[in-house]
Amino acid sequence: MAGQRHCSHSTMRQLERHRGAQGFQCDRSEERERAMTNADYRARILDLLHARGPDKTICPSELLEGDDKQNAELMEQVRASARSLVSEQLIEFTQRGRVVDPSTVKGPIRLRLKR
Repeated sequence: MAGQRHCSHSTMRQLERHRGAQGFQCDRSEERERAMTNADYRARILDLLHARGPDKTICPSELLEGDDKQNAELMEQVRASARSLVSEQLIEFTQRGRVVDPSTVKGPIRLRLKR
């Protein structure tokens, strides 16, 4: 619609509290991405890893798109989902090609299927 402005989902909720906030539209792709659950991230991690093949890795940021890769909250959700897969012994966290403990690792990591 002409004249509509886009806003983040949280901004949309704030605006809905005020009467006269007509003319705003929430970006639905952003809403869907933020609504992803732990189960969604777990499934996507496993799908990507199986598609890559044995001994191949993915970066957790590959699950996110665009600016969401810089969103610390979303990255932590992805990492938490990955940690749950590690606890089930389905995947491993690696850093510089070595398996690392997900509860203590700092810095960039990669994910791979458990060997």
